[in-house]
Amino acid sequence: MYLLRTRFAIDIVADFLPPFLGVEDSQSNKAIIYCDGMPTVPNKKKFLEFWSRKGYWVIHPRYRGTWESGGEFLVDQPEKNIIDIIDQLKQDKKILSLWDNRVYEVDLKEINIIGTSFGGTTALLASLDARVNKVVCISPVVDWSAPSEDEPLDTFGEKVKNNFGEAYRFKMENWDKLKTGKFFNPVNYIDKINGGKIMIIHAKDDKVVRAKEVCEFAKKVNCKFELLESGGHLSASIINKFWRSRVVKKFLNQKTT
Repeated sequence: MYLLRTRFAIDIVADFLPPFLGVEDSQSNKAIIYCDGMPTVPNKKKFLEFWSRKGYWVIHPRYRGTWESGGEFLVDQPEKNIIDIIDQLKQDKKILSLWDNRVYEVDLKEINIIGTSFGGTTALLASLDARVNKVVCISPVVDWSAPSEDEPLDTFGEKVKNNFGEAYRFKMENWDKLKTGKFFNPVNYIDKINGGKIMIIHAKDDKVVRAKEVCEFAKKVNCKFELLESGGHLSASIINKFWRSRVVKKFLNQKTT
């Protein structure tokens, strides 16, 4: 199975796969949008294939200003990328494969979001959109003003620029908005977030995103929360394991309270 490529809202390039259910043209009306951590190499083929075989349309976008997407990173809050994708999916009800110009018809009734680390932040804030069914966050940043042992914001931005070059295109003045705690920060939306939509998976020994703040956040929004004894800064591969994928799929299928 090879990944297909499309574009949303002019700037946003994304890999995608249709649901694979043993027939060529599945009528599935469920989707997963995967939100990457940052920085990372956007290679999530195994993730897309795994959830495609579970019956989902799976979409993996690059945020504006990163990798193949146009625009500038962190001008707007990154969840705007996801909302723009949802807007186009709902309006056009189709996805164009850029390689072969094939048009895939989609009529989505459920749009779920899965995000890791920075992508977990994106997913949490995108959950404020009423069209989002469920959100699964893995090691999400919930408060940018909380200390990070391994990735302090004061130096992390320069490291991203030095190590990834034009893969992440941003001005330091926009990066510094993260440090204010007023920009792209889930703790500021605790009263608006519907915890019934959200599952968080985190590890006690995470040194990139401390468990303390995540535990407090999960308690305040009253979401489904799994705190692992170990595992460090978790990746999306953790939900590709058979038994945990069953838990996640069951959560996605539950009615939101």
